[in-house]
Amino acid sequence: MQDIESYYAKLRNEVTEKVNRTMESPTDFNYLSAQVKIETDEDLSSSTLKRFFGYIPKNGTPSRTTLCILSRYLGYKGWNDFCQDMSESGFIADDCIITSDLSKDDIVHFEWAPDRVYEAKYLGNGRYEVTVAQNGTLGVGDKFSASGFTLNHPLYMNKIERVSNCGSSAQSNYVAGYKSGLTNIELVKKKSDNSTED
Repeated sequence: MQDIESYYAKLRNEVTEKVNRTMESPTDFNYLSAQVKIETDEDLSSSTLKRFFGYIPKNGTPSRTTLCILSRYLGYKGWNDFCQDMSESGFIADDCIITSDLSKDDIVHFEWAPDRVYEAKYLGNGRYEVTVAQNGTLGVGDKFSASGFTLNHPLYMNKIERVSNCGSSAQSNYVAGYKSGLTNIELVKKKSDNSTED
């Protein structure tokens, strides 16, 4: 069975595509909340949506109600129907790197159009640190959270800590490859260390 986070990521991706917003500002979430109400006649607050998309800190996993309403917004009968369709649609683990499968210090190489090339070291607890940054907004040393990396899908980076020249940092969110998704992903396992620790 696939990691549940991959299902959450796919749901976020499909909702983002349908609503045609970047989900990077409060107005995006207010708009999505209104669209959900129009299409499903069900209420889903902008605060709930912000938590689901990682715009604000979330407590635990999304509620089943949230997952069902968003699934119905996409035209499914509910969350189970969405998961069933995803299982049958060819969304395969070979095209994904799931955060929960990684070990500390593993390196993920990822790229997106037009010429963004990045590598990030896994720190544990869902956090990454950028180690290679070419032609993009994020820089070496910046940290972010992500549930995983999926080829041909956007990468949602949450709780970004950007390290400035003076050493201070600020948290924000970022979507990499919003239009065409990640064009290349590769897991570079950490090098084995022959030395032993006591």
